[in-house]
Amino acid sequence: MKVGFIGAGRMGRPMVDRDDSSDRSAPGDGELPLVEFLLALAEDRVIGVEVPMRTRAAAGMPPAECARLAVEGGRRVLAAVSDARDRVRIHPEKVTRA
Repeated sequence: MKVGFIGAGRMGRPMVDRDDSSDRSAPGDGELPLVEFLLALAEDRVIGVEVPMRTRAAAGMPPAECARLAVEGGRRVLAAVSDARDRVRIHPEKVTRA
């Protein structure tokens, strides 16, 4: 199974102005509810992080710094997913269903 969210990084702009495929925020810093999306997936799924940061690179940010931001953001999101799943395992009676 492949889940992708290409083009969702800057949802407030008109489609004609959007270029989300080459310029994105670090995981957790954008508009998408990534934790909720990942909670909907099975725990054994492989997750990949693809975060092109053209604007930051053009401003002189080194590739290693862009990579660090992506990795740290991905780790924060995955930690939040793990914490949420742990709360459900410990207190399943507190889970609310929409």
